[in-house]
Amino acid sequence: MIAAQIIAIFLISRADAAVLGACFALAAATMLFIFYIQPDASDLAPHRSKLDQLMERRATVYPRATTKR
Repeated sequence: MIAAQIIAIFLISRADAAVLGACFALAAATMLFIFYIQPDASDLAPHRSKLDQLMERRATVYPRATTKR
């Protein structure tokens, strides 16, 4: 009788097994995403702000405006 109760404690239903399997799959996918995916070189480059772009455009259109007098 006691052995049957101990065995029943360790048995899990199909729904519990499905949830447990989904948790393991999510954990595996998270670990792969964090440690396996390598960032692209363009992701590591500093992004230019809109002001930097406008200042470069201004220097191209008005080359003398950026020099000190």
